[in-house]
Amino acid sequence: MRQTKKVIIVDDYKPVRDLLRQFAESIPLCDVAGETYNGNDAIELISSIEPDIVTLDIQLPDISGIEVLCRIQEIIKNTTIIVLSNHTSDLYKSKCMELGADYYLDKTKDFEQLFDIMESLCH
Repeated sequence: MRQTKKVIIVDDYKPVRDLLRQFAESIPLCDVAGETYNGNDAIELISSIEPDIVTLDIQLPDISGIEVLCRIQEIIKNTTIIVLSNHTSDLYKSKCMELGADYYLDKTKDFEQLFDIMESLCH
């Protein structure tokens, strides 16, 4: 029997969090276990829930998503991390991938790809 995958959504912009929640909730075996708009809360959620998947924005109001990414790697090793950001420079992408992100997607054009990735991870 396949197991439900727990997802945490981290983004400072509520409409994006809402859209990500709708994406995730439309996928069988995908459960949104938590969401937040800031990095410190994200670290707490990740520590307590130990999600299978984290969608993570780079620009957060307290600490950067890059700092959250570093901390996720200290907390839990088997989490798929999908960075979803407006920062499209190769510098951000390479830094995030170096720090353990599994995917780095552009918010302005990669939402369909995000859905496909999440669907494949939850099946």
